[in-house]
Amino acid sequence: VERNHIHRAMQGTQDGAALYVCFAHTGGNNHVRANLIHDTSTNVASGGLYLDSHCTGVTFDRNVLYRNPSKRTHGATIPADSRMALILNHKADLAENTWTANLVLSEDEEAPPAEFVEAMATYAGLEAQYRKARDGKAPGSCELHVLREGVAWQLDFPDQHRGVVQLLRTDAAEGNADVALKLQRLKPHVRYALAAYTARVQDLRAVGEGKLLFPMVREIAPATGLDLPVSASGRDLMNRGVTLRGGPKVVWITYQKVVSKR
Repeated sequence: VERNHIHRAMQGTQDGAALYVCFAHTGGNNHVRANLIHDTSTNVASGGLYLDSHCTGVTFDRNVLYRNPSKRTHGATIPADSRMALILNHKADLAENTWTANLVLSEDEEAPPAEFVEAMATYAGLEAQYRKARDGKAPGSCELHVLREGVAWQLDFPDQHRGVVQLLRTDAAEGNADVALKLQRLKPHVRYALAAYTARVQDLRAVGEGKLLFPMVREIAPATGLDLPVSASGRDLMNRGVTLRGGPKVVWITYQKVVSKR
């Protein structure tokens, strides 16, 4: 289940999700990957992603969930600090599934940076031929490049000379070490302007009978103190890359072609 853009789900029903996965799976070939899920309803026991019936054996990788507030469960209102996009019903939901670099926002009002949302929506939405049939014009493409497996990747608009890099470290084992990232497939002679956002990761309680703690992201803001250059050439960004010092857990770096003024 890959590269779907799912939003405004659960408008007329309850006890479900934009993406609902249940039962035990075997073989290790079950993947839920790179889906963009947002703005589901606040109906009873409704969320962005819901694991039910002892769901096991699935790899959840690089999914993005925001503004999917589960505000009510059966017979009770969920406390404000537990209104999450994610519903995990059983203890096996964490231990017996694999979780890799999933971006789950915990606040009702927060969304990732607009540049990242646009890139994910382009990468995860309808395939190009269907967009052309719907919209009457060919869309710009967005390509994904893994910069560090399970930690950092780049979403690039090759025809527009712009894109965004996301670093997401939800595993405590990652520590606070510096991270060097070399971008891919840029134009060597083009100069790119850089900007960044950061957020923090906190283990928050996911909705469900399991009462399980899951790393979620909150407090997104423009970055300070990252020591990033204001601009750099494509050659430098690919060869020397950028180094994030001090080990921030969540960073988005945007880049776009600098247009010379005449």
